[in-house]
Amino acid sequence: MGGHSGGGGRSGRGGGIGETPSPITVTEAKQLAEEIPAKPISPGFTPAPTTAVAINRANRMGVKMDIKGNSAKDLTAANDVNKWLYDRKQNGYPLPKSIVIDKTIGRDTVAVSNNKFSRIAINPNNWEAGKKQSKRFETTSTLDHEMGHILHYQNSPTTFNAMLKTYKTPANTVSPTVKKHVSTYAGSDKLEFVAEVYSGKVAGKTYPAAVNKLYADLKGPKV
Repeated sequence: MGGHSGGGGRSGRGGGIGETPSPITVTEAKQLAEEIPAKPISPGFTPAPTTAVAINRANRMGVKMDIKGNSAKDLTAANDVNKWLYDRKQNGYPLPKSIVIDKTIGRDTVAVSNNKFSRIAINPNNWEAGKKQSKRFETTSTLDHEMGHILHYQNSPTTFNAMLKTYKTPANTVSPTVKKHVSTYAGSDKLEFVAEVYSGKVAGKTYPAAVNKLYADLKGPKV
């Protein structure tokens, strides 16, 4: 939205049904700090020299990539996405159906998922700043967090949509005892909790029984 979890700005810009309710913003990323060592993704992966080549590589991995610009920032984001797609595909994790790289998706947005359509959108202008702040999340990439939202929705649309209606209200409160084992961002809402635990599990983290139980009760996707 997060790093991880990442759509538009957080204040008054939550998505509708099927949209991640709270995007990853640069401002929020600077405010919270959860120190988690980053792991290298696909060492040796060769970056594409052009956006056209990057699009072709994503397509070959079964993901439709749409790049709205042709700047160095667009290419950097595209190559990072492809490294992530390659690594996750190699390790058998689900991938989104499409990726959009578009500087107009939100002034402070780093990434946002459309859960209904299995799409992740990235603002290339904020991508580098967002990567530097990913330590506050449970993932090595904001993309894992966004994928967590997509898979949560797919696993139980009814549960996801019910939680979306009470986003950031007392009904979606996560207990301090549980959230301390995950991340600061996970404590902000149950939807964020699920996305953070998913991305943590992908990164190889293990959690105590209380965290795993809440994750299962909220219909978090299997990893």
